[in-house]
Amino acid sequence: MSSSSSTTSQSAPECGFEHGWKKPGTYTLTATYVWQVAWTGDETGSVTQDMSSTQKVTVGELQSVATKP
Repeated sequence: MSSSSSTTSQSAPECGFEHGWKKPGTYTLTATYVWQVAWTGDETGSVTQDMSSTQKVTVGELQSVATKP
């Protein structure tokens, strides 16, 4: 299986994880956020800003722990 292949479970576990990669390699990671604020008073308005960044990351070994809130 190549490093870009993903595995899919029959049903997602409670943490929501559905896809993963089995081998170490370099992957593209993209993070995006949207910030929005609105106000009222003497004047009203709103501002929305969204930003995204992409970075290549090299994964040798990954472990994670999922907990319920």
